[in-house]
Amino acid sequence: MRSTIRPVYRHILRSSPVYCLPLDPGSAGEARRYVHAFLGGTRPGVLEEDSLLIVSELVTNAVRYGAGPVWFCLRHVTQSDGVEALHLLVGDHGPGCDLDLEPTGGAADSTSGRGLGIVDALASTWGSTRAQGHHIMWASLEVVPSSGDAPQHRQPTDTALTALAAAA
Repeated sequence: MRSTIRPVYRHILRSSPVYCLPLDPGSAGEARRYVHAFLGGTRPGVLEEDSLLIVSELVTNAVRYGAGPVWFCLRHVTQSDGVEALHLLVGDHGPGCDLDLEPTGGAADSTSGRGLGIVDALASTWGSTRAQGHHIMWASLEVVPSSGDAPQHRQPTDTALTALAAAA
């Protein structure tokens, strides 16, 4: 769900360093490796898979449409409502994007144009802001307790699953 309100944290439980990446198509793969290392195998399954896909989409957009360098960081937080979340931030020096437009699934035969639709389907909330000359995209994935040892990510709604299927 896209939001114009940036998330408010009650506590930052853990934060990664700010990683700087070049304007290079390989930067998305490097970002995925950093996310995997940050999660450290403690959050296998849906949360890790969704986080890897979201950071890949946001970094790819920053590389493709932004101005370098691209940077990102991750935070494991307790939100103001008490819910734990993984918060991903990706920034660049570009002008940003027009979020007044709805994310599209792209044309059926297109090889691009699905990124924000995928982020919208997988993230609990996401959005964009400008700060100190940076364009920043962020996405939050809520962590809910599971019956096993490792908490899992909130499952997408039927509407989100439909949007994700349309983007495939």
